[in-house]
Amino acid sequence: MFLTNIKDFTLSKLLEIGINYKLKGIGKMLNLNIDSKNKKINLEVMLKGEKEPFSISINKFDILEENGKYYITIVNIDASREWINIVTEKFYKTQKI
Repeated sequence: MFLTNIKDFTLSKLLEIGINYKLKGIGKMLNLNIDSKNKKINLEVMLKGEKEPFSISINKFDILEENGKYYITIVNIDASREWINIVTEKFYKTQKI
């Protein structure tokens, strides 16, 4: 359990850096928690121009390895904003990230 917590914390920090790099200029990720044992990710994002942050819960994800590179595929996702649910269902559910 201790090693899982360290792995989740390290992965959270790496994803935080990557996500904030992608959001540069449009917003910032405020919180990110990974539970690799239960394959869950929770994050909170604040976009410029918005009054309140929104949350995204990835309730199930899979990790794939192809040619030495690792990808996350989203199996089940829920967001606090309906439009995010529609976008993720339409575009990201079938994508490797």
